[in-house]
Amino acid sequence: MLAIKQTIYRTGAKSVLMELLIEAVRRGKEVMCVVELKARFDEEANINWAERLEAGVRRWSTASSA
Repeated sequence: MLAIKQTIYRTGAKSVLMELLIEAVRRGKEVMCVVELKARFDEEANINWAERLEAGVRRWSTASSA
């Protein structure tokens, strides 16, 4: 595997998936992640994860009005 591309809509403060994406970067994989910042009830967790992903993950943060 060379790269991981993932869309994140809702995730909690403790997410195994997000930790694994960060670990993949540490292991030299290319990781691209789209994070929905206005996911209903999970805005704070998603914003925090988007900030943590800045260290090596190519990310796009969206803030849709839906």
